[in-house]
Amino acid sequence: MEMKKSTIWIIVAVCIVCVCAAVLPPAIRYVIKDYEDNERREQEEMQKQLEIAEKTVPQLVDNGETFKVNGVLFSMINVKGGTFTMGNQNFPRSWIMLTDDGYDHRLHPYYAQEVTLSDYSIGQTEVTCELWKAVMGDLPIKEITVGSQTQIDRRNKEIEETFPPKTPITRFSYDELNEFIDKLNQITGKKFRITTEAEWEYAARGGSKSQGYLFSGSNIVDEVAWNMDNTKEQRPQPVMKLKPNELGIYDMSGNVAELCQDRFNFKRNVTQPKVVKLPPATNPLYKKQSLFGRDELDQKRYSKNEYMLFVQKGGSFKTRFYVTSDGSYSGIFLCPCHRDYCFFMEYLTDWVVRLADMECIGFRLALSNEQNNNNQSSISPQSETNERPNNAVQSNVPGDYPDASNRILTPTELSGFSKQELKLMRNEIFARHGYIFKSGEMKNHFASKPWYKPQYNDVNNMLSDIEKQNINTIQQLEK
Repeated sequence: MEMKKSTIWIIVAVCIVCVCAAVLPPAIRYVIKDYEDNERREQEEMQKQLEIAEKTVPQLVDNGETFKVNGVLFSMINVKGGTFTMGNQNFPRSWIMLTDDGYDHRLHPYYAQEVTLSDYSIGQTEVTCELWKAVMGDLPIKEITVGSQTQIDRRNKEIEETFPPKTPITRFSYDELNEFIDKLNQITGKKFRITTEAEWEYAARGGSKSQGYLFSGSNIVDEVAWNMDNTKEQRPQPVMKLKPNELGIYDMSGNVAELCQDRFNFKRNVTQPKVVKLPPATNPLYKKQSLFGRDELDQKRYSKNEYMLFVQKGGSFKTRFYVTSDGSYSGIFLCPCHRDYCFFMEYLTDWVVRLADMECIGFRLALSNEQNNNNQSSISPQSETNERPNNAVQSNVPGDYPDASNRILTPTELSGFSKQELKLMRNEIFARHGYIFKSGEMKNHFASKPWYKPQYNDVNNMLSDIEKQNINTIQQLEK
């Protein structure tokens, strides 16, 4: 009996071994094959991106200038200045940004303004990842050398997938953007900056060659704009793959939204049933922003000194269109007049707080005409006044508003600042001389500044005549 049981178990074991021998190898081979197929697909996709990168080369332009930085070419297109109507031009009300709750008229510019611009140049494309790396030496996601080889390989793969060479640069911080501009200017000897909103919109409309297209360069969105409906991979696309606009500029609708110098002000997005006419302006740059306050909670969460809102234009690859029954578009925020905002923290400038994904935001370079080179070279607060004259009293003045100690400021140029910004500017003059602040607000504010050295209870005798006059001017505007 025992013999029979042993025989049975032996037979069962042999059967199990046979089944495993027949089943497991194919299963293992299937798993290995699936892994190899995935690896091959990833390799093919990477090779495809490299081929696109090789083919996508900035064109040498006869209506502008081409620069070369550490082997990377980029072109600037000349834009002949002129007068145009900026903002909404009686677009149907259905053509405003759709939200989950309907439409959001606060982000749609229900205003029109006659704007006159001087000649300038604008980037043929958004700043690409390869240009950023050529200037900065690395990308916003940094390489690592410490850790296991698996961790290093994973990081390198993340960088390669996030920043293909010919796609627009994204995921940068406020400080990194200003550092890029400064380094580019040191390399080229020029005064590059990012565009103002007016310059961006004028160029997007086609400048003096405008054909009045709905989008930048066409009435057919897919001809000129990467958007959610024609972008299979939901990420930035290589530049210059779609049609340019009338000036030969690419991707001003879609792909990534583009940051401008102007501060975002909700009060300029007038919620009226008709277009509101604003006073005419020449080379405008709006420095004044309103409280964030889309709701009461946000007003409590962020004080006005902790954030900076900048205008962004053009929409992105995440924009989706809706077509109404009469064939018109709805949710149309790739049109040149539409504006949104980018949200930076002022005292946490090593990172960006975005109200949308950071991968959707890029920027485009601008260059003023040599005879009209008064615009900013960056978007930092210390650059938000005119250039310092040659006879400036001081040099290397620390702080966010150095011109308050360098030259006489006029009420006109200060009118764009909020009362809080004026208060900081005025007190910064005293802080530069080592004044010991009594109030908690100013004391805490300047305590975070590495250059501030509190030493004196009274610094009035140290103030220059320029500083005294600026203090009086600022105080008048603060009232």
